[in-house]
Amino acid sequence: EEISINNPNFKGSNRSLNTSIQNTIEKADGRRIVLSLSAGLDSRLILSKLLENKYDNIECISWGPIGNGDSTGAKTIAKKAGVKWSHIETDKNFCKSIFWSELRTEFWRYSFSGVSIPNFQEFFVLAKLRESASYNPDEVFLLNGLSGDFNSGGHLPLLSDNMSKNQLIFNFISKHFGLFPKLISNLSFTDKVETILKDNHGLISNNIEDIILALDIFEFYERQSKWVINGQRSLDFFEYSWYLPLWDCAVVKFFEEMNYSQRVKQSSYIDYLQKYDPYE
Repeated sequence: EEISINNPNFKGSNRSLNTSIQNTIEKADGRRIVLSLSAGLDSRLILSKLLENKYDNIECISWGPIGNGDSTGAKTIAKKAGVKWSHIETDKNFCKSIFWSELRTEFWRYSFSGVSIPNFQEFFVLAKLRESASYNPDEVFLLNGLSGDFNSGGHLPLLSDNMSKNQLIFNFISKHFGLFPKLISNLSFTDKVETILKDNHGLISNNIEDIILALDIFEFYERQSKWVINGQRSLDFFEYSWYLPLWDCAVVKFFEEMNYSQRVKQSSYIDYLQKYDPYE
């Protein structure tokens, strides 16, 4: 079915995203926005919205080994949008030299503070940016598209008719911990997750809506805050100003008001992206 731009979800998505980008532009305050661009949907949506809102002081960067899939896709996207793109190579030798340096030790102390495990997701590329006069923290504003999947429902398990609570929780665990098959096959681990859902995240009934709400909360506390938000401490350490446009209050509030069927498989989000495609 063709999605109409008059559809409430389309209009709500557009309004919340435009508010987010306007907030982002205000925070950038004229500085060059450096957007971490992958081959995925979230970062290219942010790029499109920045251009739609007439902000043209933009550079896109990708990183990792030369020729990796995300970087290759990002280069194509940036070229189509007419935006400068740079690849920041973080090869094995560079990462090893940084890891065994005093800089890493300082970051470990800064990030740990007795309460948090350091996240190195962007640490190495930021170390390389910080070495370059072209990325002076006073002159750039860093963005990425993290957590678009979470807000739009990419983590939610599929429901089917007559599915039990235990099967629903198992499907969630399989999706959430897919990189760790030994955990998924461990029944005691499954029981532990269910206990956490009950004790910490409000799972008090077998009602499907209650279960979905508890899984949302679990996903936020057990992965989003520990991985995504904790990962931003690298930017703080290197004294960069940053923002997560897809975690802007307007975007979060919009997706909070959606029901399960509108979020599962990112259905409303994908509908919006299929209709909103100014740079093809």
